[in-house]
Amino acid sequence: MDELATSIGGFGSTVLRLAIVGIVVVNALAAAVVFLTRDRALVNRWTPRLLAANLFLIGAGAGIPIAAQALKLVVKAAAASQSTEIRVQAE
Repeated sequence: MDELATSIGGFGSTVLRLAIVGIVVVNALAAAVVFLTRDRALVNRWTPRLLAANLFLIGAGAGIPIAAQALKLVVKAAAASQSTEIRVQAE
């Protein structure tokens, strides 16, 4: 059970890192395109899509690790409540 809890925690950390990288890449790419083209119409067209992408990445980057940590606590609590002791009655 400890291995499962550890892998769940690792999954949450990985999602957080990927979300941060995604936010940086999406915004850097958008900034580069705007600076290279100097087109204000492009900004007006793509702002809602970029905002949606950022909100999705922030939500996933915050929500999934929180849910993973909660699940990790549940798994650890369930593992602690299980009895691994075997009692043998002597005759």
